[in-house]
Amino acid sequence: FFDRAVEENPSSAFAGAYNQIKGLKAADKTWACVIDFACTALDVLDSKEMELIFSKKKSLDFERLGEEKTVLFINISDMDRCYDGIVNLLYRQAMNTLVELADRNPDGRLRMPVRFIFDDFACGAPIDNFDNIISVVRSRDISCSLIIQSLTQLNTVYGENRATTIINACDHMLYLNGNDDNTKDFLAYRLNKPRHIVDRLPNDKAYLFEAGRPPRLINKVKPYELYNRLSGGDGIVK
Repeated sequence: FFDRAVEENPSSAFAGAYNQIKGLKAADKTWACVIDFACTALDVLDSKEMELIFSKKKSLDFERLGEEKTVLFINISDMDRCYDGIVNLLYRQAMNTLVELADRNPDGRLRMPVRFIFDDFACGAPIDNFDNIISVVRSRDISCSLIIQSLTQLNTVYGENRATTIINACDHMLYLNGNDDNTKDFLAYRLNKPRHIVDRLPNDKAYLFEAGRPPRLINKVKPYELYNRLSGGDGIVK
């Protein structure tokens, strides 16, 4: 497969890199290291299940997300980490495809804005280079909503500097409540209020931070209240 790709595009960057790697075959130890790295990277793809997924003629069209109103649900285990590489591949491919689609439009934006909602973001598969991604996709009408239990979780997964970059790229932040001291200290600083004000946040209230506006104390929406209002109480959304 690689040899055929090089024959078809001999001047490509891939061809140059592949030919350089092939030149290491004479050095047995170096070549063994190359094979080891390759096997580690491809191990998650080496199964009958992955072969079935990637050999299907009908695949997911990410461009459709940026052209018409579509909802895509992705269910990921928060305990089993062995397929994080596949999930990461999906995220990167989706975002790269949408950015390329937006760049082909005259105004550099998607015809249909796309929002990624990451539930329990810090417990999911870490997204490579996400601190840069979230900073640049907004100009293409691509937004990300991150739901996390605490800032400590985010720091643990992405490191303090990258986690700070991710937070700074968010135009809105909604704090419902929690027990993490680092998160409360951060919010007290953003609110410019003593820490005990955050500690005493009522269960039916939340803090909303919005770029360009002062922080606000708002009421939490009761479960299904909006749905009942839209449906008129009969379960049918009008």
